[in-house]
Amino acid sequence: MRRNSKHSFRFILTTIAVTLSLAVSVRVAIAQDKAVRSSYEVLSSTPTEILLHIHPDFKQQLVTDPVTGESYTSVTFTGGIANGIVKGAPAESYLQLPLLVASKTSPAIVSIVSKETRVISGVIAPVGTPKSRNGSVETQYIRDAEAYGNHTPALILSQTPVSIFRAAYESDVIVHPVQYDLTAGSITLITDMVIKIVLPGEKSTASPVSQKEASFFHALFINGDNASLYNSASSEVTNVALRSIAAFKNSPQSAEQWFEITTSDEGMYHITSGDLTKAGVSSIDPSTISIYGYGAQTLPEKVDSLTGELRECSIDVRTKGDGS
Repeated sequence: MRRNSKHSFRFILTTIAVTLSLAVSVRVAIAQDKAVRSSYEVLSSTPTEILLHIHPDFKQQLVTDPVTGESYTSVTFTGGIANGIVKGAPAESYLQLPLLVASKTSPAIVSIVSKETRVISGVIAPVGTPKSRNGSVETQYIRDAEAYGNHTPALILSQTPVSIFRAAYESDVIVHPVQYDLTAGSITLITDMVIKIVLPGEKSTASPVSQKEASFFHALFINGDNASLYNSASSEVTNVALRSIAAFKNSPQSAEQWFEITTSDEGMYHITSGDLTKAGVSSIDPSTISIYGYGAQTLPEKVDSLTGELRECSIDVRTKGDGS
């Protein structure tokens, strides 16, 4: 924070409503991808239970490492990803399905209702590494001795820890329809599966949201039609934001004056000299004005990672041309 020998004026921009609508998750690219949705469909969805039909369209092909000459069986399916799998480990692609939940302490209960499998023989390809060779890019399939040699199949169903997205609690249901048995030299493909997701915990009252906001949740989450979960984390988000504001206001700032401005909607705001006069500012050096808050900036997805420090906002100060 910069200091000034003259009296400085810091405006705390309290934007709770805006704060709750600005966080953006990197998972958007995954959840909105139509390819992901083509590998499953929602059979039914209520505030307490969801039935999903998983039906991957597996594609098998023989791949060969250009350096070692070793051949492997590559298994992929539409929407399948390998994010987080160590390079050189068996490439067991999986589905990542974002889910809204009621609270941090009440994660979803996921179970298999039915499944059909197909077993094929083969050595599954390790996660490949793109390399430039002879002027072109090719994928190398080099096994990592430890990650590949000590491999055990992943759980068919699992969940990520509950976190906060915007004003909602969310988690990912991870589905592993590709299961590689290193010892047997076989690959089990789950060709058809129905899973049940039970959502325990008390639901919040559905708050009115715009059609654009509702469409956003619909596109991101498998139960995005459940408006009662859009604001399940609003109390936690609001409390953290208020603690951040209080910590900043109460910190010692010598030779500075603070004023709080509350906004209730997104947009650009114009603060006039008349507004400053009404707030009790009789004279001011325009070069000392700063505004802090989270307005027009993205909140971190993990709201509990806030440190209590508000960010300085970009402002455009216009004067009469004489510095006043």
